[in-house]
Amino acid sequence: MINMKKKINIEDFQKFLIVQTAFLGDVAISLELVEAIKHFHPKSEIDFLTTPQSSEIIELSNHVRQVFPFDKKNLQRSLSATKVFAKKISENNYDCVISLHKSFRTSYLVSKLVSRCKIGFQDSSFSSFVYDYRVRYNFSLNEHFRVLTPLSTFGIDYLDYQIGGYSITFPSEVKSQIDKLLIDKNIGNHFIVLAAGSVWNTKKWGKEKYANLANLLQETGLTVVLVGGNSDLDDCNYIENKAKVTNLAGKTSIKELIYLLSKASLVISNDSAPVHFANIVKTPVVAIFGPTSPIFGFAPIGTNDSIIENINLKCRPCQIHGSKKCPISTMECMTSIKAEDVFKIINKKIMDL
Repeated sequence: MINMKKKINIEDFQKFLIVQTAFLGDVAISLELVEAIKHFHPKSEIDFLTTPQSSEIIELSNHVRQVFPFDKKNLQRSLSATKVFAKKISENNYDCVISLHKSFRTSYLVSKLVSRCKIGFQDSSFSSFVYDYRVRYNFSLNEHFRVLTPLSTFGIDYLDYQIGGYSITFPSEVKSQIDKLLIDKNIGNHFIVLAAGSVWNTKKWGKEKYANLANLLQETGLTVVLVGGNSDLDDCNYIENKAKVTNLAGKTSIKELIYLLSKASLVISNDSAPVHFANIVKTPVVAIFGPTSPIFGFAPIGTNDSIIENINLKCRPCQIHGSKKCPISTMECMTSIKAEDVFKIINKKIMDL
């Protein structure tokens, strides 16, 4: 363990392990830290520990050497299994472990990892016992900068770092699969993606509104494609029936979805993972915020991105991640946003595509 009082230089560490086991969108944003470490320390070796599902995102990075899937809901669900897993990972002899997740399970995992130096957030579970260096989780920053906060431990002014530049490569089989799918579905070079799903019910704008918006978009001659996971199938099937759009929900892997978004002209999404996937590949985004808010730091970062929200409600924002039910049972933050209003806002953007 390193002396906390000693000033440290990032180049004094060779092998890094980044730990982020949160939601897909959080993991996508954490690619920012991978890029920054490689920028400030080109000779570094970077590995990444995340969930099995999120591993697909990290595997796209050209700067990550190995990705370790941490199956916290199944194989490594118990603390004893987590301890065995950590022992195996520690065989890689890491110089520095940086954790971007603050949960008890992640802190326990990190506590069992062997490393010269461990960096985490001050408000992480048992942070004073687990981490050699603790940094403040700054709620005023966009998450793309917040994930860079650990770099301050090395005296790096991360606020001057140019965010949003990702070095990724799509496997040839991913590209061929999606390119073939676009041909088979008769989808041209210009299409709009609608991502109507979310882990949180209150963050969903609503299948009826997405169907109405899809019809308005198609009236301008644009091709509309629906995306989502298996959990979004019911909503996407409803939208498909109402708007006759191309429904690809449940038909793509995460890598294939990100590549598909790279081919799109515009992505319209709830405050959810597709927003951050689109940022990775620099596709313009229109993000619809309801119970959550851009002030929490999860706003899209592209220069051509837009945010739609009702800023006149006293009840919002209510939670950083949303919830299963509206606390006051109105859902006015979403019902007050009409498809026609959204279409008017994005119409000029669409006409410029």
